[in-house]
Amino acid sequence: MADHFLGALQALERRAQDNVLVFSDVLTERLDALVFSMLDHPLSTNDYLKTLKLYYQKYQRFENQEGMIFCVFRMQQLASMIQKKNKPAFQYQEISAMVDERIQQFLDKHKEMFQKMWEDSLRIWILASLAGAIGFMILSVLLVHLPFMIGWCLALALWVGLLVYGYTFKIGQNLEKQVVSLYPKLDDLHVQLDKTAMKTKKKDLLTPSQTKQK
Repeated sequence: MADHFLGALQALERRAQDNVLVFSDVLTERLDALVFSMLDHPLSTNDYLKTLKLYYQKYQRFENQEGMIFCVFRMQQLASMIQKKNKPAFQYQEISAMVDERIQQFLDKHKEMFQKMWEDSLRIWILASLAGAIGFMILSVLLVHLPFMIGWCLALALWVGLLVYGYTFKIGQNLEKQVVSLYPKLDDLHVQLDKTAMKTKKKDLLTPSQTKQK
């Protein structure tokens, strides 16, 4: 698996490290030029992971919290894809065989941010599905006049079904919508690159089990 841009990205990363805590204007210009050359060209998952890490440093310089959250989530999402057997068929992105070591170290340090987003979404889905199941039970008993135990069993089955559906599909979709909603907070070039990198050959939906970091 060829990491087409990884060498250039690593060189830019070394320059960023030399600047200690400041992602300089010169580095910003070089990152923009490199990202522009990446648009509509094949790139590996490690290429995009490294690009996201550099964007994280840039957004950190300007105290762009939304941009930093976007980078961490997308990196966790892509790193998890590498570990899964069923991988989406991207149009321009080739999924790497393993995560770059420095990228994994970065993710290990920032996993709390991703886990909080996941747990918040899961909590909301549990409460919403519970409310729906209770509403169903009330309607089935009061309006349809089902025996209480039957209504209770049907409501319980509905709640379990909603939990499974949410864990398998809906929570991941909702998280993706939240992350995409951060596009206005990102650089225009970064938005273009993300749309290119995440574009699939067919409609592949990422499930929570694919996005949740082990």
